[in-house]
Amino acid sequence: MSWYTTMYCGIMKDNKIKPWGPYDANGHLKPIYTESRSFTTEIGNLFYHITEENLTDELKEEFKYECGLDPDIGYGQISPYFGYLPAKDIPSSNYIKRGYCKIKDINEYLNGEYFEGFYDVLDPAEYAMKLENELKFGTPKPKKDEYGEEYCEPSCSEYAYFSWADWNSQEYDAHRMKEMIGVLEDYHMKDDGWEYVIIKTEG
Repeated sequence: MSWYTTMYCGIMKDNKIKPWGPYDANGHLKPIYTESRSFTTEIGNLFYHITEENLTDELKEEFKYECGLDPDIGYGQISPYFGYLPAKDIPSSNYIKRGYCKIKDINEYLNGEYFEGFYDVLDPAEYAMKLENELKFGTPKPKKDEYGEEYCEPSCSEYAYFSWADWNSQEYDAHRMKEMIGVLEDYHMKDDGWEYVIIKTEG
């Protein structure tokens, strides 16, 4: 069964939460983004559970299912997957990663081949230590694993310094949240005393 996590913008004051956008031309609330279970990140673990204390008429109207108000499809109570995250608690949004990556992985990334991600990335200090060891003792020698299979660790010559956008990271999710809040701040000002939050649904 498909499972999706969806994020919206909201505002909160005195623990009361209202949806805040974005809205389309017909006044329908739209998500910041939706991700399937396969691509969700750890950012969902940072959310607080929405309780009765947080409910407003506006929130109930937009999220009948999550608020347990739809007897046909709802939980009969507030969904355990209904949450919020204050904007001030959104983590770092620097999704541009840097480091020494395997040249083979870089080529796959640049050539648009099936790419699962960068593994065994070294930071500059790790690479410098590895290079120093190779200059002293030579390149890595073949070893045998616990099953008797021979393998060899990559040498420094198989790495290159590279930077890339990590679209499947918590940092990129945080970036998308902050960008949308910034748009709403510019074009859809909230009243004083309200703070921005991100509203999360799952299902």
